Amino acid sequence: MELFGNHNNIIKKKLQSGPYHALYTSPEIQNDILGIMANLVRHKITSPIKESQMFSLQVDGTKDNSKVEQMVSVLCYLDKDTVTMHEQFLTYHPAHNLTAESLTQYMQECLPKQGLDPKWIVAQSYDGAAVMSGKC
Repeated sequence: MELFGNHNNIIKKKLQSGPYHALYTSPEIQNDILGIMANLVRHKITSPIKESQMFSLQVDGTKDNSKVEQMVSVLCYLDKDTVTMHEQFLTYHPAHNLTAESLTQYMQECLPKQGLDPKWIVAQSYDGAAVMSGKC
């Protein structure tokens, strides 16, 4: 919370002047606050994509420090107002099964959770995901 306070005067003031028993710094409260902030960021990311109603999907995998494959999703879309292409990170997700079927299912579940219709996909790329060739 202190990190957020360094960037937001309202949070900083609350942490400095609030009663000790009401600082909202318990792990549960912090997780709730982080969840709310994450939703705000997701909304800001997906709003222009929803306006465009077309995007390309790029999916790549990489292993994290614990050797678990993480699938990274990036969307490219055209901003209609500025006629500018944008590339935007969307999400990452552990991929315990690297079959074409499991990756397709992940994408079909991931996009609607972000309020994006899979029908808006106009192009797809899967760097290093040879299992996806000809499957989607």
